[in-house]
Amino acid sequence: MVDVTIILSLLASGLLLAGVYMLTSMGMALVFGVMEVVNFAHGGLIMAGGYITYWLFTEVGVDPILSLVVVIPAMFAVGYAAQWVFVEHVVGEEDLYSLLLTFGLLLVLESTFRVVFSTETVTIPYLSQGVDVASIGLSLKEVASGGIGFVVTGVLFAFLSRSSLGQAIRATSQAPDLAEASGINAPRIRAITFGVGSLLAGIGGTAYFISYGISPIGGRHLLLIAFVVIVLGGMGSIKGAGVAAVLIGVFQTFAEYYAGSHRALLVMYLGIAVVLLVRPHGLFGEPEDRLHG
Repeated sequence: MVDVTIILSLLASGLLLAGVYMLTSMGMALVFGVMEVVNFAHGGLIMAGGYITYWLFTEVGVDPILSLVVVIPAMFAVGYAAQWVFVEHVVGEEDLYSLLLTFGLLLVLESTFRVVFSTETVTIPYLSQGVDVASIGLSLKEVASGGIGFVVTGVLFAFLSRSSLGQAIRATSQAPDLAEASGINAPRIRAITFGVGSLLAGIGGTAYFISYGISPIGGRHLLLIAFVVIVLGGMGSIKGAGVAAVLIGVFQTFAEYYAGSHRALLVMYLGIAVVLLVRPHGLFGEPEDRLHG
């Protein structure tokens, strides 16, 4: 007999995990949609956000959620500068150049984390108590992490669809030459886009750190998940990344419960492979792989 309480608990946990996956994948989807650059440094940027939160908590005593006041501008500045100094030079070049460049940046970030912090996974005692929602027991830290994800995702959609800067980002993605001809500074928009993608990664790092902890190479796992999310959702589709994050978060939670954590990823990747056989461009993807809804 199916235990409805267990099903609802798993569904709730899966949705909260999906909120974190939204944060860790949408920045990567945004950057690819505008610049067609697969940002391998994305995993390191996620960890950077987590380490900023960790340092502020341990050294200054700042609440992890309040640390976002520092994480957001800091990560935007890092991404904006990285685009101007490094990534802009490989935009429009062969994919291999951007892959090698961003992978090199990932290695630099990981080495920096090892030197400044440690090689161990770090966690903090934060929101360790549980909470009951409609008789469903949830971890308060997971509620906080997932809640941050859904709130920030809503803000991102509003920013891209309603603000003039968001519309300029979409225009640069869909028709870069036409956008420049209409007076849009495409290099500046690309730098802003990379900055926004980096701050999303940083927020994702904070959210992930609150629930699971971080390590110098922990971003590699999240990079893989983010890549799977944007491929499943459709390369360049922000809406697709959101839907795919929900599917993967829920599917992973159920698979870990019923098949065990060591089989969950295998089952998940097999399921994704089946979907891509039917929808080669992903759930919401288009052949041109440009940023869309």
